[in-house]
Amino acid sequence: MPSRNEGLFHWEFKPMAISDYSTTPGSNTAISSINIAENCPAGGINNAIRQHLADDRDQWNHAEWFEYGDGDGTATVTYVSSTSFKIEGADVSTVWHAGRRVKVVAATPGTIYGTIASVAFSTDTTVTVTWDSGSLSNESLTAYLGILSATNQSIPVGSATAKGTVELATTTETLTGTDATRAVTPDGLAALWEKGSDIASAGTISIGEGGFFHITGTTTITDIDFATDKSGRAAWLIFDGALTLTHNATTLILPTGANITTAAGDACLVVSEDGSDNVRVPIYSRKTGGPVNAVVNSYAKYSYTVASGTDGGGAVVASTWTTLAINTENNDADGIGSLSSNQITLGAGTYRVSARCVFGPQTVGGVGFAVRLLNVTDASTVIVGDHSVGGSTGNIVMTCSLEGEFTLSGSKALAFQYWCNSTSASLGAALSTGISEVYRVIEFTKVA
Repeated sequence: MPSRNEGLFHWEFKPMAISDYSTTPGSNTAISSINIAENCPAGGINNAIRQHLADDRDQWNHAEWFEYGDGDGTATVTYVSSTSFKIEGADVSTVWHAGRRVKVVAATPGTIYGTIASVAFSTDTTVTVTWDSGSLSNESLTAYLGILSATNQSIPVGSATAKGTVELATTTETLTGTDATRAVTPDGLAALWEKGSDIASAGTISIGEGGFFHITGTTTITDIDFATDKSGRAAWLIFDGALTLTHNATTLILPTGANITTAAGDACLVVSEDGSDNVRVPIYSRKTGGPVNAVVNSYAKYSYTVASGTDGGGAVVASTWTTLAINTENNDADGIGSLSSNQITLGAGTYRVSARCVFGPQTVGGVGFAVRLLNVTDASTVIVGDHSVGGSTGNIVMTCSLEGEFTLSGSKALAFQYWCNSTSASLGAALSTGISEVYRVIEFTKVA
């Protein structure tokens, strides 16, 4: 037998591992070459007893691991691949079973540990292992089994009323909340409340692990689901832009029973009603602190406001509808709209609009302007305003305006536009009063 040296002890002679003993008493005729067969020399008995005690001590020094082999005497264990080895000529698949811990000692990896992933028998028992780290090389090796079986082990399974071993729950099992035998980890617990990845707005959005999410984009949302649903599961959503939440009396129950147009910074709490993708929003909070669905006298004002001494814009574009620059949100306490890239986005509802714009002075006579409100989303004119044409002498300042009422079926982007018949015109000249110059204003009141 080879000498055994695992850093704990060193034999001056060659010990015999207990794994080499046979379960058949009559087959044990020698211990480390000491004859203990029938009619053996009497002097050998003392040596055999001492050797047996040494073998026992050797085993107990690392009793957590046992060199099982084939369970009956010397076994041959050989390399198969970086993740597997075989016990030759024996079917020991019930002992070397999946889930049981193993240790292998060899020259190249040293001592490595792992868990049996699978076992198969065909002439030999092949054991495939998922290693904690490292891997096998094609060389001589010694394989050990963990003392505890992965099934029907001596330590009982723990429960709410009994001490014992427990498995750790995955985050999905934690979110599902039905397993009564596994223990929750801090990571699994955090899956209920931590900040999750941002969710892009879409017709249906799915909420994954976490309890706090940002919703990006402006696409209308008609359904909200939890990827792992459980009745009572809740999450906070923060909206990064204006979009429409569509009320549904079963699948997406919104406060007041009506659609909600979000604004950047708004937040809501969503709760699973029944674990079957039916969600309720019991709380909706405006960033402004205003009401959820502000219908009466919700007012928003936008303008093109620049520093004193600054003209009203660049060169006039002739003979085509052109969007006027709008750069300031002057008032929107209820968050009914949002301003971006000279466009104002409003949610579903009915609105009254009032807008006015100054043009000039013009350098030639006969210059004319008209204005309109354009639904950019649907490429359609919402309201046509009045027009103004200058006299023949030039140097005239003109004002155009529009007023009216309109209804939007969903979230739409709007633009205040002008049309001019000449490039020899101006979008407004500075007065340089020492305070801001305001060249155009557009106001909305939501009435339904």
